[in-house]
Amino acid sequence: MIKEVIQNDWRQVIEVYSPELENKVNKSATYFKNGFNCSQAVFATFATDYGMPEEVALKVATQFGGGARKGKCV
Repeated sequence: MIKEVIQNDWRQVIEVYSPELENKVNKSATYFKNGFNCSQAVFATFATDYGMPEEVALKVATQFGGGARKGKCV
């Protein structure tokens, strides 16, 4: 039941924002399938909307893929 509700909600979102959102989803999926981590895939996809080149976004988002880790606490 929950799975069906989630899928239906997602379909409604796609219907409202399609095809632009669907294109972004596909672009993010392509980045991810090509070896980029999840944060890189999503951030690079939306970066150009805010004036940042995709190449820069891929570099910036690198550390967030596994969770930003801190060095030794002092």
